[in-house]
Amino acid sequence: AKPSLITWTLKLETLPKIVDLKVGDLVPGYIKDFQDYGCFVEIPNGLVGLCPKARLANHYVSNPRDVYTSNQSVMCKITDIDIEKERLLVTLKPSDLEDPGAGLMQSYFAELEVFGEAPHLEVGEVVEAAEVTRITPQGLMVKIENNSGFVPLTTLSSQEHVGGAVRGVVLDYDPASRSYVLSCSHEMVAGVMGKKRKKLAEGEEEEGKIVLVTEEFFLVVIPAKGYRFGYVHRRQHSNDNFVALKDVKCGDVVKVIVQHAKKGKRVILSIPPPASSEDASSSEKKKKSKEEEDVKFDDIKIGTVYPVTVRSVKALQLNVQLGRKIKGRVHITEIKDTVEEGSNPLNDFKHGETLQAKLIGFRHSKTFRYLPITRTNFVMSVGEFSLRKSVLESSKVREIKEDEKVDEARDYISTLVLGQQISGFVRSIDHNGFIWICISPGVEARLWYTLTANTKEDIECWKDRFAIGQAITATVFNMRDNRIDLSLVGSLAPGNKMWALVKGTVPGVGLKLQLSARDWGLAPLTELNDHYVKEPLEKYSEEGVLVQCSVVECAGNDKRLILSTRKSRISERWKKSGKRKVTNPVISSNEDLEVGGVYSGYVKSLSASAGIFVALGHTIVGRVLLKNMSDNFLKNWEPMFPLGKLVRVYVLGIEPKIELSMKMSDLKKGQQQKQTTEDEAGDGDVQKCLDDLLMEKYQDSASEEEEEDVEEEEDAPKIVFTQSTENTTKIIGGGVSLAAALIDEKPEEEEEEEQKEETKEPVSDEKKGKSLLKREKKRKKEEAEEATRKLERSASSLNPETEDDFERSVAS
Repeated sequence: AKPSLITWTLKLETLPKIVDLKVGDLVPGYIKDFQDYGCFVEIPNGLVGLCPKARLANHYVSNPRDVYTSNQSVMCKITDIDIEKERLLVTLKPSDLEDPGAGLMQSYFAELEVFGEAPHLEVGEVVEAAEVTRITPQGLMVKIENNSGFVPLTTLSSQEHVGGAVRGVVLDYDPASRSYVLSCSHEMVAGVMGKKRKKLAEGEEEEGKIVLVTEEFFLVVIPAKGYRFGYVHRRQHSNDNFVALKDVKCGDVVKVIVQHAKKGKRVILSIPPPASSEDASSSEKKKKSKEEEDVKFDDIKIGTVYPVTVRSVKALQLNVQLGRKIKGRVHITEIKDTVEEGSNPLNDFKHGETLQAKLIGFRHSKTFRYLPITRTNFVMSVGEFSLRKSVLESSKVREIKEDEKVDEARDYISTLVLGQQISGFVRSIDHNGFIWICISPGVEARLWYTLTANTKEDIECWKDRFAIGQAITATVFNMRDNRIDLSLVGSLAPGNKMWALVKGTVPGVGLKLQLSARDWGLAPLTELNDHYVKEPLEKYSEEGVLVQCSVVECAGNDKRLILSTRKSRISERWKKSGKRKVTNPVISSNEDLEVGGVYSGYVKSLSASAGIFVALGHTIVGRVLLKNMSDNFLKNWEPMFPLGKLVRVYVLGIEPKIELSMKMSDLKKGQQQKQTTEDEAGDGDVQKCLDDLLMEKYQDSASEEEEEDVEEEEDAPKIVFTQSTENTTKIIGGGVSLAAALIDEKPEEEEEEEQKEETKEPVSDEKKGKSLLKREKKRKKEEAEEATRKLERSASSLNPETEDDFERSVAS
């Protein structure tokens, strides 16, 4: 059993019941279960007590699992008892508990005895000849009789070799592995062998040197006392999980205080906190009177640095005390100038620690507003201190006059600009989707949950990604009504991508999206898809769904937001793949349109006198006059073109206004012009490719002839290329034709067929080239006719020629 449990049970005759316990009793137990509000501790006889989160440790704890582990042994103090409901409230704060008696080091040594036999060599004894068995980068492995040993590299004074013998001093022994830790320093060996050990008195302060560092303790040697060895535990209490002196390493010289130095027992020491070195010794402090220790309220001045003592560590501040009566705080934003992202600076402090802090003002104890210097009510005022290095080194002091009205939020907002990066700390997380962030003691901002991440998975678990006191660096997203909205995904700059909530649809207009609590945007019909569909709003019928979007425009006095859900705008992977083609590209200006071109758009509005207005882009709208609606007369045309209907239009002109046509004859003409342009471009590409192949073929044959016979090269026919007409190439001066050049590239298995064909009547090279290009032109013509037929079918469904056609298209 644990030594603490054995010591406690030996004092009792029987295990206590709940009626036998009283407030203030110290009881051993273990951690049974965790909850968000604290943990449950089970004590002997099956009684269970609750330890609230505020009573877990001397420092602030956001998650109980970060401080304790399941089934961990602890000492607790009973703070409240409910006998009827058999409930207990306990505290685990080391500052609320007394020393359990034996101390941590005694408990550690008692637990080591469970492993078996005691070491043959005590700490501080000299080993005359330890055989070196192996050399490692960390040190030497040695053999000491039937045990092994290790000599750290930092304690070697000379170079050794395998098989040699070294002399060293025993520093530690591990009974589980039966191995020793030695120091072969000449200074250490000479000091242990040459000086007589002196007596140590409890409570005296000595200077020592750290010679060994483990996870549990430091081993310190005191040269002034004849190289006496002592142990310093790294924790002050069994419940204290705050590991102090993290920066201490072997070789450091430290001040130590003797705690236990009984004859025949191990010496136990303690290292005072750094602040104690600047203060008077403990014996001198006891001699000081209360008047000398106390600081009078009338004597303190704003802008002066004072030593303050940490009374408690809260979620967002350190409660400190100056003297005996003056209370104050250090807000979390006044701890450091720069804080690592995601960390909590309050985790570095604990109860009772002494700090050097600058008094920067007084606040009202209830409203926490700054008080004028001339009206600092002693009872209702709380000192505001700062630990920031820049504040401590600065000589500037802000004096608040009696008639001055301080509005910290307004003054701070006046210095900000949209898109600026600022840092703060999480104050709270509510159920309305907000994360409240402290920027300074009197300024706070808020973060909407959809603006916390770039992935849908992280947004859905947004509450689990933040903790109270966590440092955050965010972008200023909005500033209205003296309130700051932040974002972790950037600002509202065009092109920036973020997630939004679907908040409804506007028929014939677009999709309503919510970016933050006060920022709403619209995704027009032309910005929903890269390929226009007949019912683009159909898939957004459910509100509250997360949709990824991109900022297209943020303009106007009311900061009107135009958003887009096009894959080509929001997906970098989609852009880089190059496999998908944008059927309906973005049209943002008149320059993107071409007279005679055919485009798709959505009906935006109707006018009985002007005709139909079609949206080709979120800012580009064209007009279809009544005479350009159809080749036939349409009597009752308004029901045929509801708002948001997808139509195909032909561009008649773009200056001064965009004039469009939906006539079938114009659409066919536009499609034929487009196909002719593509054919010309395609024929030009094919011709250029074939010409390049022919030139390469000719150059290869010319180089071979030059190697065989230089004279024949001079008589070789020369090929001259002229302008192509009707997709045929004229070859002047004889030589190899284009078709013949391509035929020479045939595989070897066709050589026999070629030899048979040689007996037939030869075909001229020019005819072969014409035949090849003629077949290619025929294939393109067939594709163009098929595209025209598809266009007629789609146009007839989108742009009905008559009322009967419209009814048939709706029925289908």
